[in-house]
Amino acid sequence: MEMNNHGLSSYQKITKKEYQQAKNDAFDELNFQELYKWTNFNIENKEFLPSIVNKVAYPFAFLLFFIMFIEIYHLNKVEKKLEQLENIYSEAKSKNDDIREKINRENEKEQKWIDFVHRELPYTDPLTTFTTISKAFSSKEFVFKSFSIVGSRVKMNMITKEDFIVGLTILNKIDGLKNVALKQTNKKRQTVSYEATIKAKGLEL
Repeated sequence: MEMNNHGLSSYQKITKKEYQQAKNDAFDELNFQELYKWTNFNIENKEFLPSIVNKVAYPFAFLLFFIMFIEIYHLNKVEKKLEQLENIYSEAKSKNDDIREKINRENEKEQKWIDFVHRELPYTDPLTTFTTISKAFSSKEFVFKSFSIVGSRVKMNMITKEDFIVGLTILNKIDGLKNVALKQTNKKRQTVSYEATIKAKGLEL
């Protein structure tokens, strides 16, 4: 029994050896020996593969990591630069808005002053205006309740409606006055107010 087992074991070794030799010969003929070294993980291949990894893969991985580190560093610098530019832009925009608002306020003040001058600046001096209107009423023996000249505006308060009608007839004959408003200021006393603006230089009867 032992002899039979020993013989079978020897036969298996011979068969494996012949199979391996036939396999190597076939790869030699096909020139696949190098490929076979990579696919047949024997002791020699297991020692050879780590050396390839150490020589190629690790340096390549380090190079890739180094490139990624440089790109990340560059990206951080770009982001910081963009943040600085955004801050500068925001500050400049804020200053520009403040300057524009200040200019608008100055323009509004200037426009208000221009409007005031156009509205209130008399085309003739108050004394001339008062003298001209007084002369127009002097022959009619007409008495005002109040009479005022403010800038280019003339305002007269008359005691009664009858006085108002007479006064309005006289005022309409004065060239250079433009009627602005006629209103009854006191119904019980029937006080009537007349407002006009001086529209021409020099009032003429």
